[in-house]
Amino acid sequence: MKKKTKQIIEAHYTNINDTNALKKIFQEVLIYYVEFHNTPTDIICEGDDSLFCSIHQFFSSEDAHNCIGCNMNESNRRIETFLLGYRLFNDEYTAFTTFIFLLYLQVEQIFEYFDIVKLPEPYKQKHFQVFYDVKRWANFLKHPKTFCLVHHPIWTYEDDKDDYSESDSPIINTKFVNRYYSGDKHNNELSKALLNKQDLKVIFPNPFSLVKRFCEAQKKFVLIIKDNLIIREMLDDKATIRDYYDSFADQDTSSNDL
Repeated sequence: MKKKTKQIIEAHYTNINDTNALKKIFQEVLIYYVEFHNTPTDIICEGDDSLFCSIHQFFSSEDAHNCIGCNMNESNRRIETFLLGYRLFNDEYTAFTTFIFLLYLQVEQIFEYFDIVKLPEPYKQKHFQVFYDVKRWANFLKHPKTFCLVHHPIWTYEDDKDDYSESDSPIINTKFVNRYYSGDKHNNELSKALLNKQDLKVIFPNPFSLVKRFCEAQKKFVLIIKDNLIIREMLDDKATIRDYYDSFADQDTSSNDL
């Protein structure tokens, strides 16, 4: 290892401390998220691994396997794995960008299922606004547009005791990304707002408030499947393999014959 490389690595770990406010709030996020998804409720039965694993019971069949519960649960495990590393969080940009992208990947999965069942757009916007918030934050991070011409932006988050005012202009927050990163309609206005701005503040949503809203939307997604026969049938047609478990039995039989 070269001397400069060693210095960079050691400097990073030297600056890590357990009193960092970022660590504390993401610890709260982790605890809430894990308990929400793994505590028995009216949806999560004793014996179910998680909220999303409970989806299997809505497609119960002795010989079939529906992939929605497994796919959603795998996505959730990735979010939990990231949050389990909260003790190493030391930088707002890195922590929030990774967190938002992991949430966003799950949002895109859920939107795909919504497309299959043709869930009306007004219904989605009414009951799943947090998914749109996450998607537009991801759009901002993926496709920054004129933000690339901002000088030394300050990355922070709501309620981190940093001083800022709504009168500060401009501030990039959830309201801002919902206006300017949901399409190209306001691109000219965005360019005028951001071009060559200095020390502009990017204020991520409070992660604890965000995760509470996100979890409620996840639960709503599960309830839509649970409470609607037509939706279950449409998803069943697209996401279920018949005789799934019989195929494993056939493989075991073949192995024993060798």
